[in-house]
Amino acid sequence: MKKTWLGKIGSRYIILVTIGLIIFITCFIILPKENYEETMIKNFVKENLRDEYILPNLTIKNKLISTNETTGTDNLYGAVWSVQGIEFWVGMHYNLYDRNITDLKIFIIPPQTLENIDEDIALSISKKYFKDVKEDSLNCEYFGNVTFCENFWMNQNKNKIGVGVIVYNNSEVQQFLCAHPPGSEHYEWKSCAEQFK
Repeated sequence: MKKTWLGKIGSRYIILVTIGLIIFITCFIILPKENYEETMIKNFVKENLRDEYILPNLTIKNKLISTNETTGTDNLYGAVWSVQGIEFWVGMHYNLYDRNITDLKIFIIPPQTLENIDEDIALSISKKYFKDVKEDSLNCEYFGNVTFCENFWMNQNKNKIGVGVIVYNNSEVQQFLCAHPPGSEHYEWKSCAEQFK
């Protein structure tokens, strides 16, 4: 029995649908894709950290804390890396119920130590690592063996941004930058640090 023109179109249609399904499965299921957390963290790093300190392929892990251990909370994603002997950690917390970002943070531990720090030195070393640091000097607070210097402002995207330096025991240094986006439960804070909110 001869196939009619309708039968020929039907068999071609089945072949095209099958090929389409194979392509769909290959592209969207088998090939790896970046998830929401990876995209947000990588964009945050690119927007705020100077290019010479960014690795092309950051490995984002759930519950990753700054000591490279996965002992954080379920709502924390992070990455740890090193460039030129400088240690970096980036983290993102979000609300478990609505997935709104609570905060994004970058911490940097440079190999050098500081014996003395003031607002001008804190601003200078912040500009070394971070892009678009606000030109105002950082305000420093002294608490026994800890010096905490920070500047906090709202950027053009309405994110609250904090940048600064923490010096422990007049030597150990940590640089930091945080962002509290609109809708964050930390949005009303006036600091990256909870004790200064």
